[in-house]
Amino acid sequence: MEKFHPELLKQYLIYHDVGKPFCRTVDSDGKQHFPDHARISSAIWAASGGDPIAAKLMARDMDLHTLKPGQAEEYFSTCDKDLLTIQLLAALSELHSNAAMFGGTDSTNFKIKWKNLDRLGRNLTNLLKETINE
Repeated sequence: MEKFHPELLKQYLIYHDVGKPFCRTVDSDGKQHFPDHARISSAIWAASGGDPIAAKLMARDMDLHTLKPGQAEEYFSTCDKDLLTIQLLAALSELHSNAAMFGGTDSTNFKIKWKNLDRLGRNLTNLLKETINE
């Protein structure tokens, strides 16, 4: 896996939300939304000459935040297995770094998100193990 050099990971983790200013909306309650920011971030990164693997990770950045554990097999069949571990670690890191936005790590909202990601991650990791053992 020589393609996963530290600079690639750094680029992805630091710049994965670069598209948010270009898609920011505010609803009538004053809450911010960033529709399609993962795709927009990826496109901006690629257009600026950024690493194409980092751009690919950026495009899939929200996948693990929006999938349900029962969708693991379907997602696994189409995802890039070489990037999956990075996606899982990034999703877990993002969840914890945004914990305050969800009401803190003791909040029900955070716990629901964490439980979903934990189950999805276990399902995907088990599928990855099966692939490796074949």
